[in-house]
Amino acid sequence: MKVRRMRAFPHVRVVCAILAVLLTSCSVAGSPTSINGADWKGIAGARSFERTFGLSDRAQPFVAQPNAKGPFLYSCSVFCVWFKEGVNRIIGQITPSQVTTGIGVDPVSGDVYVSMYSSVSVYAPNSTTLLRTLSDPSEVTGPIAVDGRGTAFVVNSEDTSFGPGSISVYPAGATTPSRIIRDPNVSTGLAVAVDEHNLLVFCFVNLNNDNECDEFPHARGKGIPLITGIMANGVSFDDTEHLVVMDSADVAADTFEGSTMCGHLVLIGPDTGQFYFAMALPRGNKRLFANNDLGNPVGDVEIGEFAYADCMSGTERPAFVYDTTYLQATGPWIAVVPAPRP
Repeated sequence: MKVRRMRAFPHVRVVCAILAVLLTSCSVAGSPTSINGADWKGIAGARSFERTFGLSDRAQPFVAQPNAKGPFLYSCSVFCVWFKEGVNRIIGQITPSQVTTGIGVDPVSGDVYVSMYSSVSVYAPNSTTLLRTLSDPSEVTGPIAVDGRGTAFVVNSEDTSFGPGSISVYPAGATTPSRIIRDPNVSTGLAVAVDEHNLLVFCFVNLNNDNECDEFPHARGKGIPLITGIMANGVSFDDTEHLVVMDSADVAADTFEGSTMCGHLVLIGPDTGQFYFAMALPRGNKRLFANNDLGNPVGDVEIGEFAYADCMSGTERPAFVYDTTYLQATGPWIAVVPAPRP
C-alpha cells in the first residue's frame, strides 16, 4: 500500500466549488508560452462580474446556445455555469436553490447531477431543464459518481446529526436511495469514483483525522484500504482503469495502479499561492481539466486545461484557461466525475 502520511484539513461542512467535464471527443493541447493568445494577466473576462452587472443578472438561468453540441465544461459554486470546450465564454447557467456541494455526470446521457445539502438536482446537458430530484433528508450530500447503467453514488459528507459520512446509492431513475454504503473507518466523506467494472472507490477523512481511499468491489461490502495520506478532493478512473486522485495538498494529479503511485503531475498556476482542487479527465487521456481557488483578480475561479497521459509525472502549466468571471471559490472540498462517453 502506498502511504504518504499527512494531517487532513479541517472539515468544511457547507460549501464547495465544483468542476465537472461533459466530453464526447478530445484533442491534444500543447504547452504554450501564452494562454488563449495572451499572458495570464491579459485573459479576457478576468474581472469581477459584480463590477459589470447587477446582482439580479447573476441569478437568471439561461442557455445562450441551445443547439450547441458537446463537449461541455461545467463549473459550480453558488451557480453552475458551462462552456463549450475550447471556447472561453460562458454559454449557460443554472441557479440551484442552495449553494452546491457536489457535481456528477451520467457517462451515457450526459445528465448533470448537482448536490445541494440533502438533495441532488438532475439536469439535462446544456439545459436548465430539471429532470428529477434525488432526496435523502437525513444526509448532507456531496460529490456524485454515476456508472454506465445510470446508478448514482452520492457521497454523504456526514449525516444531519453530524454522524459519519457514507454513500447513498440511487438506481437509474430512482429519487430515493435503495441502500447506503458504509465504511467503519469514515469520519467525513470527500469523493467517489466508479469504473466500468463497478469497482467503487470512496475517499474520506478517517477516524484518525487522516486521509484515506478504500475500494469496494462491485460497489458493495466493507471497504478495502487502498491509499492513505492523499488529500483527495477529486477522484476519477482514467481510460486504462487507473485511479487518478487530485491531491490538493501537493496540488498534483496522482495516478495509481492499484495502491502503487505511477504518476505525480504537479499543476502550476499563474499566481503565488494559487491552488488547483478539482479535476476531470476527458475521453482519451490526452488532457486534464482542473479549477483553482483563486483567480485573476483574486476571487474569480479559473479552469485550466493541462496536457495529460496515463501515469504522467512532472510539472505542467495550463494550455488553455476558462474564466468563470464571477464564481467565488468557497471551500476546499470538491469533486470531479469522469467525462461522459458515447
